[in-house]
Amino acid sequence: MHPRIHWAPPIAAALVAILFAALFATTASMELHRLEDFMADVLSLQARTYVEGIQQSAAHPDFAAVSAPTSGAFSLQASQTLSDTRIEQLAQLLVERLRKLDEAFSPRTNAPSRLPLETIEPRKGEIVTIVDGAGKILLSNGPLSDDARMRAARLALGLQDIDIRLFHGNPASDSARTVAIRRKQFPQAIVLALNDAAFAYWKRAIAIQNAVLHHPIPNEVVYIDIRDTENHLLAQSGYMPNDKRDNCLLMTGKLRDDHATVQCMQTGDIRVLEFSYPFLWLDQPIGRIHVGIDTGSTDRLLTKHQRHAWGWAFVMIVVGFGMMALLYGIQVRHLNHMRTMQQALHEAEKLSTLGKLGAGLAHEIRNPLNGLSMAVQRIEREFSPPADRTEKPQFDRITRIVRDEIRRLNTIVTDFLDLARCRNLHLQPVHLPELIDKTLFLLKEAASSRSIRIESVIPDADLCCMLDRDKMEQALLNLIRNAIDSMAAGGTLTIGARSCGERSVCIRIGDTGSGIPEPKRARIFDPFFTTKPSGNGLGLYIANEIVSAHQGDIRVDSAEGKGTVMEIRIPCRKEDHASTLPRTVP
Repeated sequence: MHPRIHWAPPIAAALVAILFAALFATTASMELHRLEDFMADVLSLQARTYVEGIQQSAAHPDFAAVSAPTSGAFSLQASQTLSDTRIEQLAQLLVERLRKLDEAFSPRTNAPSRLPLETIEPRKGEIVTIVDGAGKILLSNGPLSDDARMRAARLALGLQDIDIRLFHGNPASDSARTVAIRRKQFPQAIVLALNDAAFAYWKRAIAIQNAVLHHPIPNEVVYIDIRDTENHLLAQSGYMPNDKRDNCLLMTGKLRDDHATVQCMQTGDIRVLEFSYPFLWLDQPIGRIHVGIDTGSTDRLLTKHQRHAWGWAFVMIVVGFGMMALLYGIQVRHLNHMRTMQQALHEAEKLSTLGKLGAGLAHEIRNPLNGLSMAVQRIEREFSPPADRTEKPQFDRITRIVRDEIRRLNTIVTDFLDLARCRNLHLQPVHLPELIDKTLFLLKEAASSRSIRIESVIPDADLCCMLDRDKMEQALLNLIRNAIDSMAAGGTLTIGARSCGERSVCIRIGDTGSGIPEPKRARIFDPFFTTKPSGNGLGLYIANEIVSAHQGDIRVDSAEGKGTVMEIRIPCRKEDHASTLPRTVP
């Protein structure tokens, strides 16, 4: 069948499914957008209505209804007897401002007579002055009347704590209104003089605070914050968060309000939309009002509708794509089968290449090995020390090791011919401490040349198990060589053996080398995989094959930059320890 005809049915089904999926997704998205627009308008209207209510309540402070004291001045004690609490609030607010200014000043014995404006940050129409007990002005950012100066001197001498003169006995008088307190740490007084504009500012602040306090707050309003044009706080209710979010579930772009700016904030676990409007006083902007609206109810409603809409859209999409999957499944299975066959063929080619390489190596290596074996035999016959010489045991041990290694190399060459399958094992009782000692002896020079210290820990000196001695020695050599190669700058090599329960033994090889990176740990036992520039990728593979042939496994624990521990676990029954006859197990 022509490939174009072969693929026509699944492609057509896919296009139809995609078309229906796009249709359902578009419909669901449009419905959600309409719902978001409606909720955005509701929240914007709610915030705007609340702001207008605050502005209307604050626009009628009713200070004109309060009669000014006939004495033209009143002290804090006298103000507490007044019926209008707004006068008390104003006095307390100004006294609190003076206390904050007092805390901001540091003692100056020879300070200039005039204080720079940026030092005390006065508002427009305010004069701040510090007077000592002799009536001398120490610091000031403007002129102060003699009467106010002398009253401040009385405060500095401790004759009085607070002096408040906010109302004129003569309405035509242009003298400033003053509030003065005695400083806490110094025999001085600090005076705040207000002209009519500054006095009106503070009356307005009290009116705004009362409006915020007494105006009904909807449940959805989390906080309200009102500030003047210089960003000074006028009134606040609730906790205003500083954690600005990138977006809320209800996007701020959905909110259409020409007079407000909207941003997403978060306070605790509550996400809010902050509406910021110009704050009007008698139709004149005097600052900005920030209102935080809890979006919890709208978020839950939006989430519910989103799940419903997208759920149905998903069902329809699944149904549509199910048609394509039904037709496409046969093709996918066919392609997977072909891919599996290709991988198997690739593995077969690799093993075939490996077999050819092994055959060539066997031919090239076995002849030199025979020559080496004959040379060792001649050395034993002609150069062996007499039996009474002290060098005799060492000579015999070295020549025996050379013979064993030649025999083991011959076995390795033979095993290399058939790495794809497990070899038969020649099992015999093996004394593990002796096997480990011999292996370390072979690699002692390689470790010493790299300044590597070897530690051998074998608690049980009689530890024995049924193993193929030559193959297990080869596995240990490969693992230890790999550990030595990982410690280029020196380190410590630790090898030990112990019983792991009643039915297995553990041989543990640890190093303090570079470790194995996490992405490469799963492949270290793959054939031809290596991280060494000159490695062939067969050492760990052969070791793993040998251990697997013994029905054991190798467990790897590595930390990059700290070292690696490889633990060989091999089944070993108690009756194996008592066995003395070698046996071959297929």
